[in-house]
Amino acid sequence: MRSHPYTGNGAKKPMLYFYLALFSVAVASFIEYLAPEVFDKVSELLSLSPDTNFIVSVAPFVVFGLLNVLFSHVFWRIPIAQRYFGVPDISGDWKVVGKTVADDHGEKHEWEAKVSIEQSFENILITLKTSQSGSHSLSASFKKRTSSSYELDYLYENEPRPGEVELSRHTGAAHLIFDLDSNQAEGHYFNGRGRKSYGEFYWEKV
Repeated sequence: MRSHPYTGNGAKKPMLYFYLALFSVAVASFIEYLAPEVFDKVSELLSLSPDTNFIVSVAPFVVFGLLNVLFSHVFWRIPIAQRYFGVPDISGDWKVVGKTVADDHGEKHEWEAKVSIEQSFENILITLKTSQSGSHSLSASFKKRTSSSYELDYLYENEPRPGEVELSRHTGAAHLIFDLDSNQAEGHYFNGRGRKSYGEFYWEKV
């Protein structure tokens, strides 16, 4: 399973690339001004002409790529960046307690699960595993409520473990409200065709 893109608050997230582009040009120009011998050395290593025009032209793109990778995997986790872009860091492991309110047989029962979340600034993968089945996210969207509270809506696909003949593969949707101060979340879920049920669940960061 591979991580997938997700959306955040408003237009602030796309603005990141504008800021990175401006900063990349500034950094490349600064390096060229202070250390022109660096460009000459790179040209020599790449068997290019002593003319540094080529290196100067590609330098901003190289800097942009490096900054994008660093921000996407490291710097965005800084609290002030999360608040500005409306994208919380919920990566890690979570303990889940759920309660099915209704299903195909009219039964009600509680269940437990483990959730593992892989997240960068651009992509996310939410994996939930119970004793009977496992699911992974297909799409996700955040909405900021307060500086420490966020809503998460995501679609998922669930597949029963081998031997669970009474269960069938299905898709569903979940809505959660995260409280980052307490590292907890609560919400509800709906299963679609193949497993018509809905319920509520509670998450706690491990």
